[in-house]
Amino acid sequence: FLSRRTRLPPGGNRPNGALLNILIPAGKFCMRSGGHQDTRTWGVFLFVLAGIFGLLLHLVLIEEDIHQDLLKSLAASSTSTSMYMGRQSLACIPMRMRRICSKAAKSAAGGDHRTPRIYHDGALKKGDIIEFEAAQSNYIAQVMRMKVDGCFRIFDGINGEFEARIQQVDRRHTTVVIEELLRQQNSEAGTKCPSKLIFSPLKSKGRMQFLVEKATELGVEEIHPVVMQRTEVSKINMNKLVRYTIEAAEQCERLSLPVLQPISSLEDLLQNWPDSQSLFCCLERGNSRGILEEIKAREGLSGAGYIIGPEGGFTAQEQDLLSGHPQCSFVSLGPLILRAETAAIAALSAHRLNAFALESS
Repeated sequence: FLSRRTRLPPGGNRPNGALLNILIPAGKFCMRSGGHQDTRTWGVFLFVLAGIFGLLLHLVLIEEDIHQDLLKSLAASSTSTSMYMGRQSLACIPMRMRRICSKAAKSAAGGDHRTPRIYHDGALKKGDIIEFEAAQSNYIAQVMRMKVDGCFRIFDGINGEFEARIQQVDRRHTTVVIEELLRQQNSEAGTKCPSKLIFSPLKSKGRMQFLVEKATELGVEEIHPVVMQRTEVSKINMNKLVRYTIEAAEQCERLSLPVLQPISSLEDLLQNWPDSQSLFCCLERGNSRGILEEIKAREGLSGAGYIIGPEGGFTAQEQDLLSGHPQCSFVSLGPLILRAETAAIAALSAHRLNAFALESS
């Protein structure tokens, strides 16, 4: 009777359904055995326990059926209208089911920001067929574990970000078709007042990678490695730096890559610095004005560069050279002595906060 009322298959094909098939026969055995009153009492207890468990399981199974039906209908929705109606219909559904259905709706609508992103070196447009070589194909097939008809986001730093659908994928060759445009290139925030980072190459490769990655995430437009008198490394692997910027841009969802300038001397940098952009030299010691105050005092210029000195700081000769430049100002990052990568993050963060304030005003 209880098996029929809870609509469970006799074999217990549903989760935990087999427990009822144990409780009910045990109760029947106790009731039919006769004899002692305690045996019949145990039979009644087992039947009551089976009824309570069956009712709870029945409610859970009904809820799971509703889950599956809603997820299938939302996943099959391809237009924004049907997706909107699907979301509206969730108003009368319990919160746990609503979260599951909302996740399916975002995935079907292509709005899930956890969708993988890949950078493509070359202009993209809707309808293009892109063929990836072995390195990126292996990344798509093995790391991202994408399948045929799977979608990911692709950006080029020129026309914006697109949705790409996989037509063929394996470890050596992958073909995708570019579908709808997701973001225009000019929609990236913080581009009205670009920033440039000038730093002395670091001896530690790990710290160098960290600096380039965080500068990319903070929206820097150009990266200038500069050799100074106390620089310990005069040669750097530019290909690795490019790879660091690509990985950071893919992760932080920016639409463009920073421009990596070839390594140069401090004299060449100052000689070729544009008159329309400020240049802030971050000193670790001295009575310089705070960086935020100095940035706000030069808001009229079109951009800014931030010079981070080598380990050991600027020499007296370099400070004289910088102080004689018309666009250069000395700024302070606070009373503490910061490492080069920490100073770069602090300076670029101050610039980005000020740029957001200007754009929102």
